[in-house]
Order: sequence, then C-alpha cells, then structure tokens
Amino acid sequence: MHLEIHAINISHMSDKKPTFGMWLAELRAEFFTAPAMSVFVGGAAAAFVSGGKINWLHLVLTLIAAVIVNGGTNTANDYWDHVSGNDAANKTPLRPFTGGSRMIQNGLLSPKGVLVYTFILFAIAAGIGAYLAFASNAPWLVLGIGAFGIITGYFYTARPIELGSRGFGELIAGLDCGVLVALATFVIQTGYFSWLPVIAAVPLSLLVSLILYVNEFPDRVADEQVGKRHMVVRLGPEKAAKLHTFLVFLPYLALALGIAFKALPLWTAIGFLTLPILIGSNAQLKKNLSDVTKMAPAAGMTIMSQFFTGVLISVGFIIHIIWL
Repeated sequence: MHLEIHAINISHMSDKKPTFGMWLAELRAEFFTAPAMSVFVGGAAAAFVSGGKINWLHLVLTLIAAVIVNGGTNTANDYWDHVSGNDAANKTPLRPFTGGSRMIQNGLLSPKGVLVYTFILFAIAAGIGAYLAFASNAPWLVLGIGAFGIITGYFYTARPIELGSRGFGELIAGLDCGVLVALATFVIQTGYFSWLPVIAAVPLSLLVSLILYVNEFPDRVADEQVGKRHMVVRLGPEKAAKLHTFLVFLPYLALALGIAFKALPLWTAIGFLTLPILIGSNAQLKKNLSDVTKMAPAAGMTIMSQFFTGVLISVGFIIHIIWL
C-alpha cells in the first residue's frame, strides 16, 4: 500500500526562488565518495597494466560523469520518495545520511523542479559518457555500462520497478557504484575488458551495499509504511543487525581471495587497514538498535571505510607500479 503525496503544503513553501546552494544540497554530495573511489580504483588498475600510463582528461571526465549519475540517482530518489509519501512519513531522518535531502519537504524546491533536475543530470552524464565511449576502443561496452547505471539509478525508487523495494536493491546500488564504475574507467583507459578492475572493485561494491543497508535501519518504519520492502524491513531490525555482523567481513574476504589467487597485487592488502572502522560501525549499530536517532556514527563509519578502502587499494596498485 502506497501513501500518495503529490503536492506539499503551500504554507511551507519558501517565497524565495531556488538558489544554487539549494540545487547543490539536493545532490546529496556526501555520497559522491562511493562512485569516486571506484573511478580511482579502476584508473589505478589501468595504470597497473599499462606501466603507469593514464589519460588524465578522460579520467577526470569519467569521475565527473560517475558523480553526476550518482547525483541524478539521489534526486530521483527524492522525487519518488516524495510521491510515495516516504520522506514525509519519515519522522526520524538521520541527517545527512537518510531521509532524503528534505528540500521538497521543507518547501525549498518543487517536486517538478527536482524531477526536471534529475533528467538534466542524467542527460549531462549521458553526453559525457557518449564522448568517452566513442573516444575509447570499446564504445558499446562503455555505453552499455553507462545506460545500465542510469536506468537502475532512476528506477531504484521510481515506479513501476522500484528496485529498492525488491530485497536486492542494495546489491544493485553496490554494483552500479562499485564494479561497473571501476570497469568503465578501466575500459575507457585501456580499450579492453579485464577482470582486474572487477575483482579490485568487489570490496567497494560490497561496502556501498553496506552503506545503504545501515541507512535502512533508521528509515525502516517509514519505508515499511509506504511498501518499500528492502532487506532490513524484510528481516526486522534484530535479524538484520545479526546479518550485518557477518556482512562487514565480506569486503575483506573478497580482497583476500583476490590477493590469494594472485588476481590482485600483494600491496592492495593495505586495504585491510579499514576493517577496524567497519567493525566499529557494527558495534555502533548494535549498541543503538533501540534508538535509531543515534545511528549516525554507524552510518558515518561505513562511508569512511568505503572511502579509505578505495584509497588504499588504489595506493596498493600505485606502490606496485613504482617499486616493482
């Protein structure tokens, strides 16, 4: 059952016209580190196989496109969470991590404006992606990855697909911001497919999925009211917290397997240094399970672990290039 809210209370509308700062806040840039780290890992993997050669213009454009797709996904989520009544029903948004940007709910941006903004962002990203695709030696692979990212990003909350309500939306988001971004970056740089960036980015994909998973705890009540049946809603908070204890080790298991089977250079093992941060996030989650308003440290530490894991894996590739 969906609670329909197609317009916000006029009494809460601001008399001021939307400013650049409002549109910037709508993007929810605090989550841009997710695709950004995957671009760096994909670029480092490309440098690893090419002896350190990188097309820096293409790398920067790839980063911009990946970030814009993530921003468009965030604005699409804001619009559709407004339409379903999700954000309006959320009485315990964990700012700035959950509950949307609140720009629509606070009357600062109109729903229609946010939807148009979404399409503009995706169009800009598609334009940059098209240039990068045809500048590479594997245009259709790059275009396919980009199209998949835009479509799944939009339909994460958009009807009728609503991937975030299917119980596997976390994995799709992890795939989009992790493996696929790293692979696209690698292909744009080298012109060919390789499993190297895929294996290197699996830990990042799993960490992105964990970011969403942790953020679902404070949003669970509102999400359940509007029919968003993600994994935490399906399991309930207690079982979901127990599963989280297991999930925090998966990114590092993936990294360990990649190194053990010599698919990744040994120096990427410095990525294990972030494991204590993620263990700490698990402790914070379980500690505050009965009071979701205190879960900000768990969410923040999960984002931090994804950021620094991406940095360290990239540095591992670079050390190997320089020293070996």
